Amino acid sequence: MFSELDPITRLESRFPSPSLVELRIQSRAIEDEIQRLAVASIARHFAGEKSFRAAGADEFLFNDKLYTVRAAAALGTPALQICVLNALDPLAPRVSSGRHDIPGIGFFNAFEIEVPASIKSRLPALVDGVSVIYAASYTWLEEEFFRNIKQLEQGFSDALYRHLKIALAASDRTELASRVWFSVFSDENGYYALDGAAIAKILSTLKARRYVSSQSPLGHVVELLGLNMPFEKSLSRFAIQKADYHEFSLKKAAYISDMQGIFKTEEQMVEGGAYAIYPLGAIGERRLVAAFPSGLRDDLLPVFRANAERFEQIYARETGNLKRHIAKVRASYRKMDAAELGGLIGGILGGIFKNI
Repeated sequence: MFSELDPITRLESRFPSPSLVELRIQSRAIEDEIQRLAVASIARHFAGEKSFRAAGADEFLFNDKLYTVRAAAALGTPALQICVLNALDPLAPRVSSGRHDIPGIGFFNAFEIEVPASIKSRLPALVDGVSVIYAASYTWLEEEFFRNIKQLEQGFSDALYRHLKIALAASDRTELASRVWFSVFSDENGYYALDGAAIAKILSTLKARRYVSSQSPLGHVVELLGLNMPFEKSLSRFAIQKADYHEFSLKKAAYISDMQGIFKTEEQMVEGGAYAIYPLGAIGERRLVAAFPSGLRDDLLPVFRANAERFEQIYARETGNLKRHIAKVRASYRKMDAAELGGLIGGILGGIFKNI
């Protein structure tokens, strides 16, 4: 029975080596599968008892009583509620496990289990079982995500972040590199060019759940990586046009109404401050910009001003890697159908490619 409920084996079987876009479009199916495994762990706990008998989907007999397991998302919150009912006496008094946190990049951030008072002694073990399922499953989800990221980050973004860390080493602040977000813009649109550490930092911020969203932290990051930001709507446009540093309140962003997911992600990224942008150079119509939380202005702006010419040289040198980077992004999103593509990567690639 353990092998049947092992979450990693089940998830790898149903969702083998998912691409970035598959992680996004199959997110509901993945969450449903994890939830089924969590529910099944309830019956699995009782399976070693002599009086246990499986009685159907999400039902079992124990000590001559028929129990039904139900699970659903709590109304308006990313919390899972699991209820074990005595099928012949559903109104019998129940006791709760209380709220238990679910860390990770998936949709749910907490769960609660209710059981009939007659089996309340089983609650700690049931909580442990559900916790193990979600911890293992969300770890698998994160590992699959970063497997994709490793395939994307080598080359162009690596070179930019490598030099940024070198520049920050003089002040012993290399850890600030993960809080910088490079972007490339054409006259039509732009996209983020992030390395694994910067993505991990964004993901860590989103895991804190200081926002309300119908998306998981993973969903927000995948959307950000595939973003097609129209140049005319972008915050970077103002810094590019005045060729100097610019701070912008996200609440004034032109895309706040039609790109709610992106707005919420960037709102967390700026850590309560403004979106700070510094243009670093251009090759033809393609501009490289660096963005960061405005709260880091005093730490980062002098570094970018002093190294702007060097960043522009790296940008020019890495043009070939930029092409390969974009091709990898395109490959990662190629399985997304037209309806899912929406405002993601499709439109931007043409705008960037034709200027390379």
